[in-house]
Amino acid sequence: HPLITTSTNTIVHDLLLSNPNDSSSSVTGVSCFDHSSNKSYDLHSSLGVVLSTGGLNNIYEHSTNPTGYNALGTSVALGSRVNAEIKDVEYVQFHPTALKLPDSARYLLTEALRGEGAILRDKTGRPFAKDYHPSGELAPRDVVARAVFSEDSKGG
Repeated sequence: HPLITTSTNTIVHDLLLSNPNDSSSSVTGVSCFDHSSNKSYDLHSSLGVVLSTGGLNNIYEHSTNPTGYNALGTSVALGSRVNAEIKDVEYVQFHPTALKLPDSARYLLTEALRGEGAILRDKTGRPFAKDYHPSGELAPRDVVARAVFSEDSKGG
């Protein structure tokens, strides 16, 4: 779209405000750093600014995203720094099941596997999902995630 600016190899490090000393100030642009040119620059907009965080996985101990994937929730932090309303963060998407092998990164096990009948088992081979919810493996993500965490915490 002609009104959208995208910049590759670039990070936003600050939001620009119409009046930085006024608590009712609005965001008028972003201050960026271009890794390719090693230069900072500002982008201004009279139409508004949309922040897309790209994820929050690196704020968690475990993730199925590749090592080095830069998803720190920077956009949420940038918004918070200028007192933007942060809402609906409880709806961050996550995947509750991953392959856990000693000394290895987590590998995503898609929900489609459980949808096709895969069974969650502890290290002894015992199925455990129905201990936590009648729908077992097909329970909502948050229930499955808590069940997996609980079993893992028990050494399972």
